[in-house]
Amino acid sequence: MVSITKIRTNKDGSISYRFKVYLGRKTDGKQLLVGKTVRLKPDLKPRTVEQRLKTLAAEYEQQVRCNALPDKMGGDITFGQYAERYLAGGQLSARTATRYAELLRKINPYLGDIKLSNLTQWQIEDFLNLLRQPGQNQRGNYALPQPLLIKLLQQCKATTAEIAASAGLGCGTVKKALLGSKIALSSADKIAAYLHRPTTELFEIHQGDRCYADITVREYYRLIAAILNKALRERLVEHNVAREFMKPPKVRSQEAHFLQTDELKALIAAVEEEKKLRQKAIVYTLAFAGLRRAELLGLDWADIDFARMKLQVNKTRQVRTGQGIVPAPTKTEKSRRSITIPQALADVLQEWRVEWLHLREEQGPNWLGDDCVFVRKNGLPMHPDSVTAMLHRLAARHRLRDFTPHVLRHTFATQQLTNGVDIKTLGARTGHSRDSTLINIYAHLLNEKEEAAAAIFDDLMRSL
Repeated sequence: MVSITKIRTNKDGSISYRFKVYLGRKTDGKQLLVGKTVRLKPDLKPRTVEQRLKTLAAEYEQQVRCNALPDKMGGDITFGQYAERYLAGGQLSARTATRYAELLRKINPYLGDIKLSNLTQWQIEDFLNLLRQPGQNQRGNYALPQPLLIKLLQQCKATTAEIAASAGLGCGTVKKALLGSKIALSSADKIAAYLHRPTTELFEIHQGDRCYADITVREYYRLIAAILNKALRERLVEHNVAREFMKPPKVRSQEAHFLQTDELKALIAAVEEEKKLRQKAIVYTLAFAGLRRAELLGLDWADIDFARMKLQVNKTRQVRTGQGIVPAPTKTEKSRRSITIPQALADVLQEWRVEWLHLREEQGPNWLGDDCVFVRKNGLPMHPDSVTAMLHRLAARHRLRDFTPHVLRHTFATQQLTNGVDIKTLGARTGHSRDSTLINIYAHLLNEKEEAAAAIFDDLMRSL
């Protein structure tokens, strides 16, 4: 858009006007504007002045925009090439960059070769619609090794480590194939290529008909829009077609999955029966402090004040490619919080602390950890997936409804709400950045509380 402003009447009676064209924002966030002053003769009729200004302004805007877009950069660079530059810009956290790289592996085969300046909203919409088609989501698909594969691998003169290195896989994946366990389709393709055989000859392929969830489709959209927004700021495109000409994909609200009170009691009874202190401490911390899985693993003993019954959430631990399990910031700034813990949780954590110290003493020089609360036998932090697998096995052993760490977080929030804790306090305890997020997640519970409040008022009116 071009703005037109009258700035002065000159001595000869002519009038000066100022044109301003908005070209986006600079890297410091300030607006990038270019302008030009024009002077019209004093004897023109008002209608003629209006028409002349519109014509001159349109011509100036066209001229500016043509000159603003670098012909070579804006014309030749593809979406995929620019996306690589976006990831390498150093503005993203390691975790976010890893996730975006994963999303781009799906985006680039469809949009990556299109010139950045030629990308249209219809091409983006076609890609998002494709994600909604059955079979697009590969999660849950697997390849089951057949006897021929196991025979060929056993006949190889190479060791498991050598096979893994040649195929570009981990030793664990090759061992799973030798044992006849299911592996990922991509891993099956690499093993088949190593043996120079078709994948379907060596594996039984299992593919589902899952599509991507609404929230994942929106995640793809947001990444595409963010990349185009940076290109717009750098004047490589004239419009961010994802944001200016499209609506974000809708996400149907879903109720949180949580354990009912009797299910929570059955779970507590199960961990008490098994008497595995690390497992018990994990279940209690998730269920009675409402931590995220990464926050649970981010706990150090220094973060727990047993005297004041306080637990500090100030970091997480996450898996990073090539680095292992490393400390990382919390999800948001509001995720950093202090939580008052119940006596039952404090007692369990103190019991685990005694066993933790005994384990460290027993391992001696083989202890590789520091102050992390939830560790493996060698003192290193637990893998996040190990926590989830532990809960799955616990549920299976005791024939409980299957659950994840996040289900226990929702269970904590549900118990808090049903026992009278308000949204603002719950948000502070769970580390949600917005109260609206909690309201959306637990709308069903809030509706029940609203109906109960109406019933109380109704009873009061009848008693008057």
